[in-house]
Amino acid sequence: MTMTTTYTEQLADFVTGCKLDDIPADVRDKTALLLLDALGVAVHNSDRPFVRMLADIVDRTVKEGPCTVIGSRRTYVAEGAALLNSTGIHGNDFDATHVPAIMHTSAVVVPTALAVAEEVGASGSELVAAMITGFEVLIRMGLAAQGAMHRVGFQSTALCAPIVLALVAGRLYRMPHAQMVSAAGLSASLAAGLRAFSDDGTWGKRIITGWACRAALMAVALAREGYPGTRDVLEKQPFGFYQAFVQSGAYELPQLTRGLGQEWETRDIDVKLYPCSHGHHAFVDTARRARSELELRPENIESVQLHVSAEARKWWFEPRERKYELRDVYGSRFSLPYTVALALVFGDLKDEYLDSREFLDDSRVKAVVARVSPKIDDSLSNANPNRLPGTMEIATTDGRTTKFDGAGHIAGGHAFRNAVLEKFSLNVSRLKPGQAESIIALATGIEKQPDVASLMRLLRC
Repeated sequence: MTMTTTYTEQLADFVTGCKLDDIPADVRDKTALLLLDALGVAVHNSDRPFVRMLADIVDRTVKEGPCTVIGSRRTYVAEGAALLNSTGIHGNDFDATHVPAIMHTSAVVVPTALAVAEEVGASGSELVAAMITGFEVLIRMGLAAQGAMHRVGFQSTALCAPIVLALVAGRLYRMPHAQMVSAAGLSASLAAGLRAFSDDGTWGKRIITGWACRAALMAVALAREGYPGTRDVLEKQPFGFYQAFVQSGAYELPQLTRGLGQEWETRDIDVKLYPCSHGHHAFVDTARRARSELELRPENIESVQLHVSAEARKWWFEPRERKYELRDVYGSRFSLPYTVALALVFGDLKDEYLDSREFLDDSRVKAVVARVSPKIDDSLSNANPNRLPGTMEIATTDGRTTKFDGAGHIAGGHAFRNAVLEKFSLNVSRLKPGQAESIIALATGIEKQPDVASLMRLLRC
């Protein structure tokens, strides 16, 4: 009897079969910039407490190996390096995302692919092809769920990434097809991703992508030893991946392979200009523009109404006692009243503003926070909360009310390249003279490199 090809098997076919020459040049160029962006954020965060604390634990529990920890002299086996580098890329919510799929693509695909490529000596071109195939599959896994995982309390990147990363690592390890499929099936059983942290500022989110990398590489190691995994884990009934995590049935399995290898979703990955939830970016842009155009001073702001959907109100404003009164500074990155108030008071939204009580407890900031409120706009009811236009109405003490629109979306072209380069320079300001320029040259030209060794040596800083 002939068995039907499963979705996991089809995705494995794409990941292993896609060649660099099959991929359009603009997609490859963008992927190199996404690599650079991720490296810059990891360097910036390498000495932050949430990375240092994890590094101390990894040092006690993971074997040394050939794989670089960005911003450190430490080296571990791929599993340890990917865990730490992913946490460094994602830990301050400054990593690139595919907004429609709600996927933190760079934070999982880049560190896993880099670690395995460094371990096996893969070429730069093979790294790029592996990353792109990972982006494409991960994004489709998110699109298939249509945001449903988030709505029921799961972080979709953390759930979906282990499956995809097992395939990416399998390609770089040149694993047999059946082993790759087993690794993906095992990864699904190891996936975890509760959003319990979403309203209290605790640190579960900081580590959630790194844990996905570690789970995937553990599953890969098991599969290489002969551990079998479920081959139809994505579509299986009643206990398959999508049925378990989207019990409403609001998922579309054909989306997993739709346009695969023909339509390149990587083109729609956004770079983050602010270290906070992507859904805030349009509002922060609007706030900055309003501050400039109206020459706003905090004491002149009477009220700020943000046009949102009912779902977005739940995400960014509720519960009120946690979004307007922060238990932990980390929670400011997910509180729209705070991100907008900081932009209105200081004219920007920098990492240090979101990480310090000095700024968050500034009397001017707290006064503006209290004046920020959601305004439900029924025209946005079907919109992705991360893709709202950023419309706001600002009333001032002189009796005026001014309405502003915004758009926080930079996905491609010269604007994308310029944004990445500017952001990278700010993130790596502590590097030695000339070091940043060398990293830029190697990362943006990575597909021409014989391996990743030169790039990774520069990152051991």
